[in-house]
Amino acid sequence: MKIVEFPFSCLLYLTVLPSVQEQYSRLRCIIYPIPGLFFIYYLFHPELDMNYIYYVLPLGMVLTIVMAVSLPSDSQADF
Repeated sequence: MKIVEFPFSCLLYLTVLPSVQEQYSRLRCIIYPIPGLFFIYYLFHPELDMNYIYYVLPLGMVLTIVMAVSLPSDSQADF
């Protein structure tokens, strides 16, 4: 059963931000913008086109950099 569950767990890890303090991970928050924005874009535009590369990917990169600079480390996180 773990073989079937593993891809879904990876997709969940990349596209859903943690909602409780025990699940907080700085790495998870830094990784989120690119696959998360891609997932949101894909929900509204099921066909893949170049708009993803022109609009979503640069926005995701900017948000990744902002989060990498501004988020506290795992041990310093205070909710």
